[in-house]
Amino acid sequence: MAKNMLEAHESTCSLRKETCTICGQEYPVVTAGGESHNCQKKDTGEGTGDTGSGNGDTSNKGNGGGSSGSVIPGSGKPDATKSARNAADYATAHAYPQYVKGKCGYCARAVRLALQNSGFSISPPYPQSARQYGPVLTGLGFSEIPKDGYVPQAGGVRVFQPAPGGSVHGHIDIYNGSKWVSDFVEQKEFPGQKYENSSYKIYRQQQ
Repeated sequence: MAKNMLEAHESTCSLRKETCTICGQEYPVVTAGGESHNCQKKDTGEGTGDTGSGNGDTSNKGNGGGSSGSVIPGSGKPDATKSARNAADYATAHAYPQYVKGKCGYCARAVRLALQNSGFSISPPYPQSARQYGPVLTGLGFSEIPKDGYVPQAGGVRVFQPAPGGSVHGHIDIYNGSKWVSDFVEQKEFPGQKYENSSYKIYRQQQ
Protein backbone atom coordinates (compact mmCIF):
# COMPACT_ATOMS: atom_id res chain seq x y z
CA MET A 1 0.00 0.00 0.00
CA ALA A 2 2.80 2.42 0.92
CA LYS A 3 4.51 1.75 -2.39
CA ASN A 4 1.31 2.43 -4.33
CA MET A 5 0.77 5.66 -2.46
CA LEU A 6 4.35 6.76 -3.20
CA GLU A 7 3.94 5.94 -6.90
CA ALA A 8 0.70 7.92 -7.00
CA HIS A 9 2.41 10.85 -5.29
CA GLU A 10 5.32 10.82 -7.72
CA SER A 11 2.91 10.63 -10.65
CA THR A 12 1.03 13.68 -9.38
CA CYS A 13 4.22 15.66 -8.79
CA SER A 14 5.59 14.84 -12.22
CA LEU A 15 2.71 16.77 -13.72
CA ARG A 16 3.92 20.00 -12.09
CA LYS A 17 6.78 21.41 -14.09
CA GLU A 18 8.77 24.62 -14.06
CA THR A 19 11.42 26.07 -16.36
CA CYS A 20 14.80 27.12 -14.98
CA THR A 21 15.37 30.83 -15.65
CA ILE A 22 19.14 30.25 -15.79
CA CYS A 23 19.56 27.34 -18.20
CA GLY A 24 16.05 27.05 -19.66
CA GLN A 25 15.69 23.38 -18.69
CA GLU A 26 12.20 22.12 -17.80
CA TYR A 27 12.04 20.13 -14.59
CA PRO A 28 9.33 18.56 -12.37
CA VAL A 29 8.54 20.09 -8.98
CA VAL A 30 8.80 17.30 -6.41
CA THR A 31 7.59 19.05 -3.29
CA ALA A 32 5.49 22.07 -2.45
CA GLY A 33 8.59 23.95 -1.33
CA GLY A 34 11.38 22.48 -3.41
CA GLU A 35 12.58 21.62 -6.86
CA SER A 36 14.16 18.52 -8.35
CA HIS A 37 16.37 20.63 -10.62
CA ASN A 38 19.66 21.92 -9.28
CA CYS A 39 21.04 24.21 -11.98
CA GLN A 40 24.78 23.87 -12.29
CA LYS A 41 25.17 26.09 -15.33
CA LYS A 42 27.95 28.59 -14.83
CA ASP A 43 27.82 32.19 -15.93
CA THR A 44 27.95 32.18 -19.72
CA GLY A 45 28.94 35.80 -19.98
CA GLU A 46 25.42 36.94 -20.83
CA GLY A 47 25.63 40.07 -18.73
CA THR A 48 22.91 41.43 -16.55
CA GLY A 49 23.46 45.12 -16.21
CA ASP A 50 21.23 44.96 -13.16
CA THR A 51 22.66 47.09 -10.39
CA GLY A 52 19.54 48.15 -8.54
CA SER A 53 17.04 46.46 -6.29
CA GLY A 54 13.96 48.19 -7.66
CA ASN A 55 13.51 49.90 -4.31
CA GLY A 56 16.10 52.61 -4.59
CA ASP A 57 18.87 50.38 -3.25
CA THR A 58 21.74 50.46 -5.73
CA SER A 59 24.31 48.72 -3.58
CA ASN A 60 23.59 45.30 -5.09
CA LYS A 61 25.42 44.77 -8.36
CA GLY A 62 24.58 42.17 -10.95
CA ASN A 63 27.19 39.55 -11.67
CA GLY A 64 27.12 39.30 -15.45
CA GLY A 65 29.93 38.29 -17.72
CA GLY A 66 31.93 40.12 -20.37
CA SER A 67 31.03 43.54 -21.65
CA SER A 68 31.20 42.87 -25.37
CA GLY A 69 30.13 40.32 -27.95
CA SER A 70 28.51 39.90 -31.33
CA VAL A 71 24.83 40.69 -31.65
CA ILE A 72 22.77 38.25 -33.70
CA PRO A 73 19.28 39.66 -34.37
CA GLY A 74 16.40 37.22 -34.32
CA SER A 75 14.66 36.32 -37.53
CA GLY A 76 11.18 36.91 -38.84
CA LYS A 77 8.39 39.38 -38.25
CA PRO A 78 5.82 39.10 -35.48
CA ASP A 79 2.82 36.93 -36.18
CA ALA A 80 -0.01 35.44 -34.17
CA THR A 81 2.36 33.05 -32.41
CA LYS A 82 4.85 35.75 -31.41
CA SER A 83 3.51 37.98 -28.68
CA ALA A 84 5.37 40.51 -26.57
CA ARG A 85 2.44 40.48 -24.15
CA ASN A 86 2.92 36.76 -23.67
CA ALA A 87 6.63 37.38 -23.14
CA ALA A 88 5.82 39.87 -20.39
CA ASP A 89 3.54 37.33 -18.73
CA TYR A 90 6.24 34.65 -18.98
CA ALA A 91 8.85 36.97 -17.47
CA THR A 92 6.52 37.83 -14.60
CA ALA A 93 5.73 34.18 -13.89
CA HIS A 94 9.42 33.32 -13.68
CA ALA A 95 10.66 36.44 -11.88
CA TYR A 96 11.43 36.91 -8.21
CA PRO A 97 8.82 39.18 -6.58
CA GLN A 98 11.62 41.57 -5.62
CA TYR A 99 15.38 41.85 -5.99
CA VAL A 100 17.22 39.06 -4.17
CA LYS A 101 20.95 39.54 -3.83
CA GLY A 102 22.87 36.54 -5.10
CA LYS A 103 19.91 35.19 -7.08
CA CYS A 104 18.94 38.11 -9.30
CA GLY A 105 21.23 39.80 -11.75
CA TYR A 106 20.44 38.05 -15.05
CA CYS A 107 18.03 40.49 -16.68
CA ALA A 108 19.26 39.87 -20.25
CA ARG A 109 18.82 36.12 -19.89
CA ALA A 110 15.41 36.49 -18.25
CA VAL A 111 14.00 38.71 -21.01
CA ARG A 112 15.59 36.58 -23.73
CA LEU A 113 14.01 33.40 -22.35
CA ALA A 114 10.66 35.18 -22.07
CA LEU A 115 10.83 36.17 -25.74
CA GLN A 116 12.01 32.74 -26.88
CA ASN A 117 9.24 31.00 -24.95
CA SER A 118 6.70 33.31 -26.59
CA GLY A 119 7.55 32.39 -30.16
CA PHE A 120 10.44 34.74 -30.98
CA SER A 121 13.56 33.24 -32.55
CA ILE A 122 16.85 34.48 -31.09
CA SER A 123 19.90 32.60 -32.30
CA PRO A 124 23.17 32.17 -30.37
CA PRO A 125 25.70 33.52 -29.73
CA TYR A 126 23.58 35.78 -27.54
CA PRO A 127 24.57 39.35 -26.68
CA GLN A 128 26.77 39.42 -23.60
CA SER A 129 25.18 42.57 -22.19
CA ALA A 130 21.65 43.82 -21.74
CA ARG A 131 22.65 47.12 -23.36
CA GLN A 132 23.23 45.28 -26.68
CA TYR A 133 19.65 44.05 -27.15
CA GLY A 134 18.39 46.97 -29.27
CA PRO A 135 19.41 45.37 -32.61
CA VAL A 136 18.00 42.03 -31.44
CA LEU A 137 14.60 43.59 -30.75
CA THR A 138 14.45 45.41 -34.10
CA GLY A 139 15.39 42.14 -35.79
CA LEU A 140 12.42 40.52 -34.05
CA GLY A 141 10.03 43.13 -35.42
CA PHE A 142 10.08 45.65 -32.58
CA SER A 143 10.31 49.38 -33.30
CA GLU A 144 11.94 52.07 -31.22
CA ILE A 145 9.34 54.57 -30.05
CA PRO A 146 9.74 58.12 -28.67
CA LYS A 147 10.03 58.51 -24.92
CA ASP A 148 8.26 61.87 -24.88
CA GLY A 149 4.69 61.31 -23.77
CA TYR A 150 5.23 57.57 -23.60
CA VAL A 151 2.59 55.60 -21.72
CA PRO A 152 3.80 52.06 -20.86
CA GLN A 153 1.93 49.25 -22.57
CA ALA A 154 2.15 45.53 -21.91
CA GLY A 155 4.96 44.03 -23.96
CA GLY A 156 7.04 47.20 -24.17
CA VAL A 157 10.77 46.65 -23.65
CA ARG A 158 13.36 49.10 -22.31
CA VAL A 159 17.07 48.78 -23.04
CA PHE A 160 19.28 50.81 -20.72
CA GLN A 161 22.85 51.85 -21.37
CA PRO A 162 25.25 51.70 -18.39
CA ALA A 163 24.16 53.94 -15.53
CA PRO A 164 26.68 56.40 -14.07
CA GLY A 165 28.60 54.47 -11.44
CA GLY A 166 26.73 51.26 -12.25
CA SER A 167 27.27 48.08 -14.23
CA VAL A 168 28.89 48.20 -17.66
CA HIS A 169 26.16 45.88 -18.94
CA GLY A 170 23.20 48.24 -18.68
CA HIS A 171 19.77 46.75 -18.07
CA ILE A 172 16.74 45.39 -19.91
CA ASP A 173 13.17 44.92 -18.73
CA ILE A 174 9.69 44.29 -20.12
CA TYR A 175 6.35 45.80 -19.05
CA ASN A 176 3.59 43.43 -17.94
CA GLY A 177 0.78 45.98 -17.82
CA SER A 178 1.44 47.24 -14.30
CA LYS A 179 5.13 46.63 -13.51
CA TRP A 180 8.46 46.50 -15.29
CA VAL A 181 9.98 43.03 -15.01
CA SER A 182 13.44 41.56 -15.58
CA ASP A 183 14.48 38.60 -13.43
CA PHE A 184 12.62 40.33 -10.60
CA VAL A 185 9.46 42.44 -10.47
CA GLU A 186 10.59 46.06 -10.28
CA GLN A 187 8.63 48.03 -7.71
CA LYS A 188 9.25 51.51 -9.09
CA GLU A 189 9.49 53.26 -12.45
CA PHE A 190 13.19 52.47 -12.70
CA PRO A 191 15.10 49.36 -11.60
CA GLY A 192 17.29 51.46 -9.29
CA GLN A 193 18.11 55.08 -8.54
CA LYS A 194 21.17 55.08 -10.79
CA TYR A 195 19.06 54.26 -13.81
CA GLU A 196 16.98 57.40 -13.41
CA ASN A 197 19.84 59.25 -15.13
CA SER A 198 20.76 56.51 -17.57
CA SER A 199 20.20 56.66 -21.32
CA TYR A 200 17.64 54.14 -22.53
CA LYS A 201 15.41 53.31 -25.49
CA ILE A 202 11.90 51.88 -25.61
CA TYR A 203 10.81 49.22 -28.08
CA ARG A 204 7.35 48.02 -28.99
CA GLN A 205 6.28 45.09 -31.12
CA GLN A 206 5.01 46.13 -34.55
CA GLN A 207 1.33 45.42 -35.00
